[in-house]
Amino acid sequence: MTDIKIILLCAAAMGLRSRVEHNSEVVVVAYRIAKWTEYDTFRNQAQAVDLVTKLHISSVPYQTLHDAWWWKASIDQHNAASQDWNRAICECVAKAQDSKIGSLLEK
Repeated sequence: MTDIKIILLCAAAMGLRSRVEHNSEVVVVAYRIAKWTEYDTFRNQAQAVDLVTKLHISSVPYQTLHDAWWWKASIDQHNAASQDWNRAICECVAKAQDSKIGSLLEK
C-alpha cells in the first residue's frame, strides 16, 4: 500500500473529505474547519494523536532481539509495527479502514 493511499484511508477513518493535489510534490489535503489543509499523519503528530483518540488505538513499545525499539499499534483485529510511532498508527488505521471498505463493497 502506498503512503498516499494510507493517508487517504486515515482521512476517511476520521470522516474527512480528502483529495490529492499535485504541486511541486504530491500532497493530500483534507477539508477541516471550513478550509482545505494539508493532511499528513506520517509527519503531523497532532493528526496521528487524533486518530488514536477517535479510533481508540492501542500502541505499545517493544524491544526486538537486536535491542531495537519498535511500536506496535492495534485496532480491532488489525495490527501494524514500525520503528516510527506515526507510521505504526497510520498503517494500522489503513488496514482497518481498507478492510471496512472492502467488506462494504462485498455486500
